[in-house]
Amino acid sequence: MKQLQDTLASTTAPDSASVELGALYEPPPLSFSFEPVGWSILTSILILGILILAVVLIRNYIKNRYRREALQALDSIAQQESASNQISVLLKQVAIRAYGRERVGPLYGREWLQFLDSTGKDVQMQQYEDQLKHAIYSGQGFSSETKSKIVLNAKQWIKTHASKF
Repeated sequence: MKQLQDTLASTTAPDSASVELGALYEPPPLSFSFEPVGWSILTSILILGILILAVVLIRNYIKNRYRREALQALDSIAQQESASNQISVLLKQVAIRAYGRERVGPLYGREWLQFLDSTGKDVQMQQYEDQLKHAIYSGQGFSSETKSKIVLNAKQWIKTHASKF
């Protein structure tokens, strides 16, 4: 019986030293590339978004050119002695540019100051109504304190008014 077991063991189980496995099968290495469609779509969306943002920023810059010019003009007017009339004229020109002649042209006096207060953010021109009337109709300028406050309110209105465009 022992002999039979030895024969069976030798025929069924090959010796591990006598068996050669050969070379292992290795798949080809994976290459990394941006070829999938998702990367192309993402790149296109990003480029389109950047272009749209650039167009919007350039358009806003061009659209607000009149504000920058008005602020420069206001700074030069503020240096002059008789600035009362010129400040009013400048504000009227800016308002006509922003809201149109039909809406702004007929406004004067209290209605004009109310319009400035209502269309600008944190603008309080109505409180200087008497000083503005006196300076415009008498031809005299403002006191330096009143002038600086009116110029500050005018700058605030030019910066913060909402235009119709």
